[in-house]
Parts: sequence; C-alpha cells; structure tokens
Amino acid sequence: MKSRALAASVLILAAVVVVGSAAPALGQKKRVVLACSQATSSFYTQCVAVAQVINEQVPALDVSVMETGGAVASMKLLLNERADIALTTTDQAYLAWHGLENWKETPFKDIRALVYTTSSANYLIVREDSGIQNIQGLSGKKFNPGMRGSSTEKLTQMVLEDLGITPDWQRMAASDAVAGIIDNRLVGYAKVGSGFAFDGPTMEIAAKTKIRVLPFTEAEAKKSRTKHPFLSWAKVPANTIKGLGEFWTPAVSSGFTVRKSFPAELAYAVIKAVSSEKGAATVKAAFPGFTADPGKLTVDVATSPLHVGVLRYVVDKGQQVSGDLVPPEKK
Repeated sequence: MKSRALAASVLILAAVVVVGSAAPALGQKKRVVLACSQATSSFYTQCVAVAQVINEQVPALDVSVMETGGAVASMKLLLNERADIALTTTDQAYLAWHGLENWKETPFKDIRALVYTTSSANYLIVREDSGIQNIQGLSGKKFNPGMRGSSTEKLTQMVLEDLGITPDWQRMAASDAVAGIIDNRLVGYAKVGSGFAFDGPTMEIAAKTKIRVLPFTEAEAKKSRTKHPFLSWAKVPANTIKGLGEFWTPAVSSGFTVRKSFPAELAYAVIKAVSSEKGAATVKAAFPGFTADPGKLTVDVATSPLHVGVLRYVVDKGQQVSGDLVPPEKK
C-alpha cells in the first residue's frame, strides 16, 4: 500500500497520515492506519486491542491506531484514503453506502465490511437532580447527543428528531461533556456503553453525581424504525440498570470497514485473527462488550457489502450470506 507521510508505528498517531493501496515490497510489513475514536472512549481501548491482535497474528501487517472524533470522522478518513481501516457503525455504513443524509454529498460506494465486533446500548443519561423523567423532558434542555463527529451524535439526533423532541444541542468532545454534566452545565448526554454496561466516562459521572437513564417505550422505538428502518434498537433486560424494568434504547452495532481495494488475503487474515480464541480473549479483556462470534455478527448486522476476503472467510465457516452483502465485484 502506498504511504505518503506515515508518522510512526506507535499506537497513537501524532500526525495526519495519507495512505494508498499498492502492495509492500517482498518481506516488508504493510503499514496500516486504523482510524478509531477519541482516546477517552471505550471504543478506543477496543481499537488498540484489535490492532494488537492483528500485529501479533498477521505478520504482513503493522497496524497503528489513529485518534479521531469518532466513527463518522474515521469513515471520512477512510473515504479520503487517509486511513486503511475505520471504526464504523452499521447505521453510518448504510447511509454511506447508499449516499443518504450526512453522506449525500460524498457517497462511499467502495466501503466494505471487514468485521463487526459488538452491539451496545446507546443510553440517554441525565443528572437525577435535573428532574427529567423521560425523553420528552429533554426538549429545550442543554443536552450533548454524543461526542462531536461521532456516529452516536448522528444516531441520537436522528432518533429524537423522529420523535419530535428538540433539546438545546450542546456539541463537544466527550471529556468536555463529562465535565459539563458533573459541573451541572449540561443536563446529560448520550453515551454508548460496553454491551449493556456503562463505560468509563459514565462511571466517572456516576461517581460524582446521581444519574438517571431515560428509557424509550416500544411504541417510540417502532415510530423511529418507521422513519429509519436501518437503525438498531436493543431491549435492555430488567434490572440491568438499577431501578429500571425492561426497556428499549437505540443500539450501536459497530466494528471495522475498509475500502474494496484492501487486499483480499489480508482481509481474510484480519477477520480470522480477531475471531480466533486467542484474539477474541485479548479484545474481550480490554472491551467486555466484544461479541463471542465476530464472523456471525458481521453477517447478521452488516448494512453494506462485505469485503471479498471477508466473504470468503464467512462462507468457509458455513455462514449463509444474503445477496445484498455480496460485493458488486463478486456478482
């Protein structure tokens, strides 16, 4: 793969990197940039663990993790060939592939699913002393929809707009949102957990002030699905959140995508490494929400075509693949 200005092969890149698609010289490692999220996000720890697994199990690759503003920002870097692998959510992959909404001006027809690794709840969380009891109470209140540039930000805004709820949106980095809630400058924020569990930033807030998770009803979930059927929703089991029975909340199925030019044999090797017993154990230790079967989850939740190397891997594993996931170059 061509490389123009690749910084260092450390896990956090200090500079913007420009990459291409040609193969490295014989015996030379292929340097790969994995665009992730902000370092304060639980997804960043997952990215670092995935990079570690790839570096250990795929000798041809040397993966470095780039800190970004989130999945949308990472996917834009992938589109513009400034990253080779991008943290991605299924809703944004769908929009990018179809050229809709925030991807209308820059459709991403070369996006290909590499591996999906988790489905996690997107909780809408407020200070308990805000007095807000339900999502309707967010209208007109200072609320952060997710860190700036992230898929969480887009998802939260989309769902609340579907339901006619208009908070006073406060857009900022995750660390600023955490500080704003603790200091009572914001009533709350939207934050994806690790599976159904709270992630680190939410636990930090909960250690300083009492918080409340705002549940969605089944009727609200259905109303949003009618307008945006590609969005994921999760039914959270009773008592997962103390004091709450079973409830619905938006969900984020996330993983990693590449461009179709990513070498097929390397895409195969990557999903194989991440799905291996050793690889899965490494990632799960860092990110408890990691799925037990990445290959199956990839086929179950992908909303854009699979990479040809990934297609071969899941077929080798006996997975049935629907026609819409078969990339055009294989049809």
